[in-house]
Amino acid sequence: VVPVSALLGEQVNARHPYGIEKMARPIPPGVVTSQEASPKAQLVLGFMGREWERKGLRRMIAIFRQLLNHLPETRLVLAGAPMEEIAQLLTGLEERVEVLGWVQNKEDFYGRISLLIHPARLEAFGMVVTEAMARSIPVLVSDQTGAASEVDDIYGQVLPLAASVQDWSDAAQNLLQRSNPAPEPYRRPWDQVATEYIEVYKTLKGGSLPV
Repeated sequence: VVPVSALLGEQVNARHPYGIEKMARPIPPGVVTSQEASPKAQLVLGFMGREWERKGLRRMIAIFRQLLNHLPETRLVLAGAPMEEIAQLLTGLEERVEVLGWVQNKEDFYGRISLLIHPARLEAFGMVVTEAMARSIPVLVSDQTGAASEVDDIYGQVLPLAASVQDWSDAAQNLLQRSNPAPEPYRRPWDQVATEYIEVYKTLKGGSLPV
């Protein structure tokens, strides 16, 4: 069994301990690095997720409301969730929030934002995180997101899910206002992923699983 993240591997082991000896080290998915998108000058938060409850949209809205007390010019772009499901969460924010709904072309979403926030309650990986980093867009994610293992200080910050809304808002403000240059795009080509899987397959001939 090859999990896409250490978080998922731990969850599987906790529920199915009899399979621990069959668990290999995590192999995160690859991501296509964009050469076009770059961080924007505007203060624009982004959130993407069709399963918006699990992915933390309610907390996202609370963070945004708090952030507006300090950065009133900030805007929020939401993708994935249809307006009819989330309209009640946006009361009083209608002029500051853009709801894209389901997007076929993700570049339209990434091209509008300067910070991705992903406060998911539970996320096996979270491709939106590495896709943003692959476009040099900083990210702020919960520790219950598998892709948090790929986030370091260069690309953003990981916060405990239980952190206060104020802590999340402060972290978002720091990332929006940081003066250091944008990082090089995050890179994890799919051929690298394939090579790592090949090494796992080789062990199935009788060797021990890579850990």
